[in-house]
Amino acid sequence: TYRNCYRLTGSPVCGPNVTNMAYTYYNCKGLTSSPVCGPNVINMYSTYSYCYKLTGTAACGNNVTTMYGTYQNCTNLTSISIPSSVTSIGANAFSNCKGLISIEIPNSVGIILNAFERCSGLTSITIPKNVWYIEGGAFQGCSALEDFFVSSDNISYISIDGVLFSMDKSRLIKYPAAKTGTSYNIPNNVNVIDFYAFSDCNSLASITIPNSVTEIQFSAFLKCI
Repeated sequence: TYRNCYRLTGSPVCGPNVTNMAYTYYNCKGLTSSPVCGPNVINMYSTYSYCYKLTGTAACGNNVTTMYGTYQNCTNLTSISIPSSVTSIGANAFSNCKGLISIEIPNSVGIILNAFERCSGLTSITIPKNVWYIEGGAFQGCSALEDFFVSSDNISYISIDGVLFSMDKSRLIKYPAAKTGTSYNIPNNVNVIDFYAFSDCNSLASITIPNSVTEIQFSAFLKCI
């Protein structure tokens, strides 16, 4: 609708009957505040991607269920309010939102794809109770990330000393890139080291991989300088 409207500023308002917003404000480089999302919007696909000047807090409509590429490359956003209607945080939903320092994922979310790539300002992530699938690479490039916290009610994932694992501890999902310490011993019952599991871990000088590991996924040690 407003794709590539470089000079668009202010906050356009969506009509009350709109249900899908795909590339609606894509690459509106001059947009400085998040437009009001219609009350009946369900899906948001690359809605505000590349809106570099969006600042402050972005808010979605209260009925949104799916987010894909929604705020990709909105580098000046500092916080985002995700409504409790969202069940899936899809690919690139917040990728490269470098100014994002905190985000609250609601309990309604069950799926997290590679949604937070290169969110270099995030320092911690809390995985709520209903998340049952996290894609490898979901937190790749989160160079300031120090800890993962997982709800005690979650039956799919667990955090051990800030490191994210599958609940049965057979898969190491992500070691926080900014976690302190120069060495790490992977627990003996781990079978799989996930995609980008140790990416950007610049402080680590050594990792001990146990004999239980049978699979090391793509780019598991990317940019471990």
